[in-house]
Amino acid sequence: MHSGELFDEFVKPIDADIDTDQFVLSGLLYCPYETVREEFRQCLAALCRMAPDQKQPDKTKPLDFILKLLSVNFSLISEYPCKQYFELFCELLDKHFLEVASKR
Repeated sequence: MHSGELFDEFVKPIDADIDTDQFVLSGLLYCPYETVREEFRQCLAALCRMAPDQKQPDKTKPLDFILKLLSVNFSLISEYPCKQYFELFCELLDKHFLEVASKR
């Protein structure tokens, strides 16, 4: 979690059988166990709170990746227990808007 290179490898895996989006959604939304969904929420939130590496602007930023994934799949929340998904989505939106506002 503390290495930007590892996150980039996670979102662009070498193995074509690994679907990063489905992995994240499986832990955060599809999983029937609330404790697992909560752990995913906490880990993803912590990952997105990390400052982006300014030396490597071409690297995938966790905040951008996770926020986009949640936005694209927002319509799924009516089919699953979605407390953690929604909490993470709101937290990341707040963080994103704060970052945008601080750049002005």
